[in-house]
Amino acid sequence: MSEFLQYGGQAVIEGVMMRSPRFFAVACRKPDNTIVVRAEPVENSFIGRLKWLNRPFLRGSLALLDAMALGTRALSYSAQVQADGLARPTSAGEALPGGTAPSPAL
Repeated sequence: MSEFLQYGGQAVIEGVMMRSPRFFAVACRKPDNTIVVRAEPVENSFIGRLKWLNRPFLRGSLALLDAMALGTRALSYSAQVQADGLARPTSAGEALPGGTAPSPAL
């Protein structure tokens, strides 16, 4: 009998992240309309290595944290792709708003 594989994904900035049991990939559109794809292996979760973490409540909580960490990593990458395409160099005399001035909230 064949193994049941689970695939999932989420939206990221101008793209999508897909995850399989062993890999995840992020594809996002750069501001110049080209598509950038990044694929990486997923490290084995510590849930499978430590048997005492395989209890129902712990397993679900840790799986949620694992999914959030991977999703945050993918979202951060897509934001970086968008920021790299929109960044413009500033001249030496041009001031950036709030660049080096301390925040009034501090």
